[in-house]
Amino acid sequence: MSHRDGKNFIIDGQQRLTSITLLLIYLHNRQRDRAQNEKVDISTLIFSEKFGKKSFNLDIDERAMCIEALYNQYEISFDVNNESESIRNILARYDDIEQHFPATLANGALSYFIDWLKENVDLVEITTSSDEDAYTIFETMNDRGLSLSPTDMLKGYLLANITDTHERAKANDLWKEQMLQLTRLGKEEDADFFKAWFRVKAAHTLTPGMEYIFYNAQNNFTLQYPLLLAPLRPEDDRETAQRKIRLVAGYIDIFIARRAVNFRTLDYSSIVYTMFNFMKEIRELDVSALVQVLTQKVAAMEETFNGVQYFRLNQWSKKYIPQLLARMTHYIEEQSGVESNFATYISRTIKKPFEIEHIWANRYDYLREDFTTKEEFDSYRQRFGGLLLLQRGFNQSFSDKPYSGKLDHYYGQNLLAKSLHPRCYQNNPSFLRFLEQSGLPFQPYETFTKAHLDARQRLYQHICERIWSPDRFAQELV
Repeated sequence: MSHRDGKNFIIDGQQRLTSITLLLIYLHNRQRDRAQNEKVDISTLIFSEKFGKKSFNLDIDERAMCIEALYNQYEISFDVNNESESIRNILARYDDIEQHFPATLANGALSYFIDWLKENVDLVEITTSSDEDAYTIFETMNDRGLSLSPTDMLKGYLLANITDTHERAKANDLWKEQMLQLTRLGKEEDADFFKAWFRVKAAHTLTPGMEYIFYNAQNNFTLQYPLLLAPLRPEDDRETAQRKIRLVAGYIDIFIARRAVNFRTLDYSSIVYTMFNFMKEIRELDVSALVQVLTQKVAAMEETFNGVQYFRLNQWSKKYIPQLLARMTHYIEEQSGVESNFATYISRTIKKPFEIEHIWANRYDYLREDFTTKEEFDSYRQRFGGLLLLQRGFNQSFSDKPYSGKLDHYYGQNLLAKSLHPRCYQNNPSFLRFLEQSGLPFQPYETFTKAHLDARQRLYQHICERIWSPDRFAQELV
């Protein structure tokens, strides 16, 4: 407990002290009708008297009337209907003691039981001069034996950071009220609530420095969270913890992309064994060792971005291709100094969301010279290099036009689409500087034939290799 202003304030153990107080009050009340020589005096364990004024040892203002009503067996007026959930819970637990107290102890053996209780149950009081020290001891002491639940530890951490005593008390009361509502729904509901809330906060907001977490969540990679926690140590400072999280999330990002372009499943049942072994490999590693392991893991991957050569749109890949195109578009725009927002490219809530655009219209007659059958054309049209990401409305307006009829409209779209047009390579110094520095084989196309689509497919492979490069790991060592 914390001692300040001449009073003791309970930091940890309030529930246990309340339970013991209720038991003592029950035992006191059971002795009311006994002769004086048959009673064991336990009143001083329940309340104290100073300067002629009595006060309960568990002196909590909001509970005072409730405890007094129980002590006096409801001889004073007390309306439970107007009380908080916490007070109603105290009354319910007192009822539990009444109902379940052993009959074998209720009569002749009662005084012996009370003596045994007084002589054999010890309470250890640890007092500090500040709440901050008290919460530190609370967390340390409870890291032994039967551990606190994660929810209890979170509560201790949060309350320790509220310096105003009054505000801390209000926060504590609010916490207890909300936790009672959750636990009424089920045993693990409080933990499930915080898991869901933290996941939403971490994975559904594009936070600078933590982008990989957002990307992985968009691909519904549910194993991300235990993996992110695996290398963390209790002594890690905030910066070290964040670097480790970025590293692991960055590895997951590469893992997802490589498997996707090689048509390898990412279903939970197919990768869970691999991921749990990976989790054990990276457990509690320092940043340097983690970088080394992740670099080696990527180098040993069976899947590479050579798979892009054969990657195409189908029922399986359509859930990954919008994400890949969005990353690619965002990357080249960001590197070229063009304002860009990945979240916008994948959002389904904006008025005109972005959709997959086929550069070739679904018209075999436009490309008869390149294909001997419509089936061959249909298959080739779905190849990754022949796809863009454009806002809804464009497809409906221009989807049936030949490439020459769409090219000028592409110039007014995002940079990945604009790069098809010759004018993109004129008076565009930031983009041209990016091409020179990156060596990416961008080129304009007045027409777009089968050979051109093959070249575009190779370009997409090179972009993927740059975006999902394992060089990202070494950057965390700088």
